[in-house]
Amino acid sequence: MPASGALRSGARGMRGLGRLPGRLVALAVLCVPAAACSDAFEPQVIEETEFFTGLGIDLATMTKLPSGVYILDDSVGTGALLADGDSVQIDHRGWLSNGNQFSGGVFRGLYPTGFIPGFSIGLAGMMEGGKRLMIIPPALGYGNDPPPGAIPPGSILVFEVLLLDAY
Repeated sequence: MPASGALRSGARGMRGLGRLPGRLVALAVLCVPAAACSDAFEPQVIEETEFFTGLGIDLATMTKLPSGVYILDDSVGTGALLADGDSVQIDHRGWLSNGNQFSGGVFRGLYPTGFIPGFSIGLAGMMEGGKRLMIIPPALGYGNDPPPGAIPPGSILVFEVLLLDAY
C-alpha cells in the first residue's frame, strides 16, 4: 500500500500546481521515459550478427559455452593449465564484430578477477602456449557501459588470445 499511497499523494500534489501547469508537468513526466526508451541501445546478439569477413568467424566451428561465450582453440598449448588465482601474461587482439580493432598487445592480469567476465570465461581451460578465439556477448563484456573510446554500448567483443604465461 505505500506505493499506491505515494502515487495518490503525487497526484494531489500535481493538482495543486493548477490546471495548465499540472498538465504540462504530467506530460513531461510521461514523455521523458518514452524518449529514454526510444534511445535505448539494443545489444548485439551473436547468432544474429553478420561478422566482418576478415575476422574469419564461422560459429558452426566454434564451441558455445553455457554462458553464451563462443571459443575456438587454434592451438591447445603444452604448458601449465590456467588455474584460479594465477597471474597471467596474455598477448591479445580485440575487435568489434564489424572488424574494427579496439585493443591489442601484451598485458598481465590476475585470473579470473582481473578481466571482464566473458574474457575470464573464455580463458578457462587454457594451457600456457594456447591460442584461442573467443566471442563475448555484450552482457559479459562491457554491456551498455563501455569505457570511453572505441567500444560502442551493447557490442559483441571478438578476441584472439595467446596465453604466454600463467604462474
